[in-house]
Amino acid sequence: MSGLPRELLKWLQSLDLTYSVKNVKRDFSNGFLVAEIFSRYYVADVEMHSYDNGSNLTRKLDNWGQLKRFFAKKGIDIPPALINDVVHCKSVEAAAELIAIVYTLLTGREVKGPKYTELDPSDPANDPAFMKSNATSLLQSRIKASEMSTTLADQTTAASRAKSLIDDHTDAQRAARETDPARFAMPAGASVSQMSMQMMRGPAKPVPETIEAAQVRFQELGAMSAILSELTLPHCPDVVSYTGSAANANSFATLAANLVQLPVNVVVRLLETAAAHSLHALAAAVSKEPAKAWELFDMLTPAMASLDGASAYEAIVALLVQFGEELVAVDPETAKRVLSTYALPFLAPLLRSATAAKAPQLLALVYAFVPETAEDHIDAIRALQNAVDEPSCFFWLLPHLVKLEHASVFTDDLFNLYIYYAVLSLDKKSRLLASAVGVLASLAEMQPNKQPIICELLPKLATLQDPWWETQANMAKLATALLCIGPVPKDPAAVVALLVHALASRAPSAQVVALACAVKVLVEYPKLLPAFVESLLDLPADMRADLLSPDKSHEDVHIATAGGATIDANTLVSVWPKLNVAKALMDSARAHSLDTLEPAHAEVIAALLPSDIIPHDLSEGKVAWGEWLKANKDYLYVALCDEELCAPVTSALLALFSILKEEVLPTFSTLLSSLRMLCDQVGDAAEPSTCLDTAISFLLNLHATGAPFKEAVTNLVTNFDEPMKLTMGELVHRVGH
Repeated sequence: MSGLPRELLKWLQSLDLTYSVKNVKRDFSNGFLVAEIFSRYYVADVEMHSYDNGSNLTRKLDNWGQLKRFFAKKGIDIPPALINDVVHCKSVEAAAELIAIVYTLLTGREVKGPKYTELDPSDPANDPAFMKSNATSLLQSRIKASEMSTTLADQTTAASRAKSLIDDHTDAQRAARETDPARFAMPAGASVSQMSMQMMRGPAKPVPETIEAAQVRFQELGAMSAILSELTLPHCPDVVSYTGSAANANSFATLAANLVQLPVNVVVRLLETAAAHSLHALAAAVSKEPAKAWELFDMLTPAMASLDGASAYEAIVALLVQFGEELVAVDPETAKRVLSTYALPFLAPLLRSATAAKAPQLLALVYAFVPETAEDHIDAIRALQNAVDEPSCFFWLLPHLVKLEHASVFTDDLFNLYIYYAVLSLDKKSRLLASAVGVLASLAEMQPNKQPIICELLPKLATLQDPWWETQANMAKLATALLCIGPVPKDPAAVVALLVHALASRAPSAQVVALACAVKVLVEYPKLLPAFVESLLDLPADMRADLLSPDKSHEDVHIATAGGATIDANTLVSVWPKLNVAKALMDSARAHSLDTLEPAHAEVIAALLPSDIIPHDLSEGKVAWGEWLKANKDYLYVALCDEELCAPVTSALLALFSILKEEVLPTFSTLLSSLRMLCDQVGDAAEPSTCLDTAISFLLNLHATGAPFKEAVTNLVTNFDEPMKLTMGELVHRVGH
C-alpha cells in the first residue's frame, strides 16, 4: 500500500472495506472501492449492488458514471481530469491525490504530508536529469491505451492531446536550457554531430514497427486502412457521411475510430461490406508483411470493449474471423505468426474480461487463425494460456474452447492436454471446478471411446461437494454422457449417483439442466425416477412450465448464467417415458402422505396427458394406462374438489378417457363419490364454485363424445341424490334431454 500517507492508510483500514488495498494505482481505478468508501458516509445514497468490482473498461466507466451523478447530486467537487487519470491508471500520485481529496471531504481533516526542508522528491521537476521524461516516455505515461477507445477515440482529439504534451515538453526543455545552460553546453571544440553521437553512446537502434505504432497511435494511416478504404467505402457511400467534415472523412480508419458512436445498423453494414470485398487483399498484404496485421486489430478491437449492440460486436468478430480463415487458406504459417504476435495481445484483455456470452465468440476468433491440425491447436492453446496470463481466467475459458474442437483434430495428445488441464482444476472451487467438470463432460460427449479414462476420475468426482450451480449442471451433463454414449461405464451406480446429486441441487438452474439430461436415460436407469420427479416438483413454477411446454417447436429452455450467457436445456415432453413418470409422480404423493395432489402434480399430469394426445403417444399401451388410472383414481377424482387442480386434471382425464374407452368405466363409482363431496362442499360455500363449473363442463364434454361415455354419464346422473340434482341442475337438465 505504498503511495499513501500513514493517515490515509489508517482511515481506509478503519472503514473495513470489502477488498484490501494492495496496489493504489490499480485498486481505485474501477471506482468500486471509492463507492464503498462513500457508502460508509452516505448509506442511503450509495447502493453497492449497483457497482461491479471488475477490471473491464466498460465496468470502470459505468461505476464512475454512477459516482459522477452522485457527486453532482451532493455537490461534491472532484476534478474530472483527476478522475480520468485514476480510471486509466496513469500514476500512483493521481490515485493518492483522489483519496486525499475524498478523505478531506468526508472527515473535514487535511492530510498531513511530510515536510521537506530541501527539494521535494515527489515533484517531477526535481528529478535528476537521467530520470526526466523524453517525448516518447511522456506520451506513453500520459496517454493510455484505454483512453484511445474512450475519451481519445477521435484521432483529431488524440493528435491534439499529443501535440499539447509535446509542446509542454518542448517548453520545459527550453526553460531548462535557460535556467541551467551549463548542463547543455558542448565541450570546447566539439561539433553538434559529435556531441549527439556521444549522447547516444552508439548507433541508433531501429524501433520495431509494432512498438512505434503503439507509442504514437495517431500517426498517418497505414496500408490496411488504405486497402479497406479503397475496397469497402465505394460500396457504402451513405456510411461515409457519418464522418462529417473530418480531415480523413473518406478513411476506413476514421469510421473504425468512431464505431461506438455510429448506429448499430451502420456498423454492421460497414463491416459486412468490408468482409465481402476486402478479405483477399488484406490476407495477401499480411502474407507479404505480417506486421501489417497489427493495424487491423488496432483499428477494430478497441470498439469491442465498448460496443453495446450485440449485432455490432458480432460483426467485428465475424470480419476478423473471416480474415483469419482467409489468411490460413493463403499462408498458414503466417496466420499462426499473426495470432501469437499481433492478435493475442489485443484479444487477451478482452478474453480476461469476457462474459460467458462473448467468450465462445472470441475463442472462435482465436481458432480462425489456426490450421486444422492437432499440433497447431495445441500450440494455439499454449499461446492463449501465455497471452491471458491469468490461470483462473484461462481455465474458465477451457469449456468454451473444447467445444470448438473437431473430431478430425482430436488426437490422443490433444485429448490428454484437456484432461491434464481439467485434473488441475478439480481441486479448485466454484467457477474453476465448474470449468473442469464442463471440460470432462464435453470430452465424454465428443470422445466416447475415451470414456474409460474419464471414468478413472469417478472416485475423485464423487467426493466433490461444491454447491455452485454450474458445477452441478456440468456434473449432470458428464454423468449423462457417460450413461448414454458409448459403452456402459464400469461402475454405473457411481455415475447414477452423480446425476441424482445434481437433481437434488438447491439451485433451480442446475435442476433444469439435470432434468433435461436425466430424462434421456430414465428408461435404462429407472432408479433415477424418484429423484427426477422430486426435482421436477421442486422447481419454481415458471421454470417447470418451460420444461413442460407442450409447444413442440419450443425445443430448448434458455437459462441465464452468472456470466450473462445462456445454457440450453431440452424440454421434457418429447422424450420422457410418460407412464414411468406418471407412476413415479403418484408414488411421490404417497411417499409424502399427501391427502390430495398439489398444483405441481397437476401441471405434470397435464403435460403427460395433453388435450391433443393421440393413441400412439401412449406407447406403453391402453392396459397399462388403465391400471395406472385405477390405482390412482382417488387422487385424480378428488382433484375435482380443488380449485387449483380441477382444470388441469379434468383436461388430462378427458384426453386419457378418449383413448381408454371402456377401461375407464370401473372407476366411475369413485368419480360419483368425489362429485358428492364436491356438492357438499358447494352447499356449504357462500360464493359460486369454479370446481362445480369445471366438473359440469368435464361431464358434459364426456357425454358428448358418445359411446360408451354417453350412457355412463347418464347412469351417473341417475344415481345423484336430491341435493346433488339441485346443485348440478344444469348437468341433470342437459343429460336428461
